[in-house]
Amino acid sequence: MLGLSWVSPPRFHSVNTILENGPYALYAVAYATSLAAYLMTNMVWLRVWVIVSSTAYATYYFVFPAEPMWLDVITEALLVAVNITMLALVASSALTIRFDDSEQFLYDTEFSSLSKVDFRKILRAGEWHSVAPGFEFTHAGQPVGYPGWRRPGGAAGAGAAGASRCRAARRCALEPAPTGSRSPSAS
Repeated sequence: MLGLSWVSPPRFHSVNTILENGPYALYAVAYATSLAAYLMTNMVWLRVWVIVSSTAYATYYFVFPAEPMWLDVITEALLVAVNITMLALVASSALTIRFDDSEQFLYDTEFSSLSKVDFRKILRAGEWHSVAPGFEFTHAGQPVGYPGWRRPGGAAGAGAAGASRCRAARRCALEPAPTGSRSPSAS
């Protein structure tokens, strides 16, 4: 013979064999939940998945090495503590928000896809105004504005100059226009 010996092919373990081994199963759970956290677009669910993932990692780093990996255990525990604290703050702010009847109606009909906290921020940035039935806020082909009202420091209406001043000032609250003035967009 040519001096060749039989070399056995590498052994591939089935997924069940790997998962039956505790350390691998716990690490697989930690890794999978960490990946799930990266897929979240909702901050609450992201925090929940990070808590589950970090708890699994901390348990793995404490139980399975010959000696606990204290730096990893402590950092994962801190990550869990921070996320639990932030979840408590979010829950607290969401539970304390109350709307009056008109705000609740607006939230239910138009803004229900937002969190109550985000909707409250929108309400704080705006103002309530009453208009007559049939009032037209805009016309096709015309600049968007609110005739009879002007932007802070700007001309009546919402023309390009008023809009750029509004963006530069980082505030877009509407102020009443002087009596008798007419919006250019209302002509």
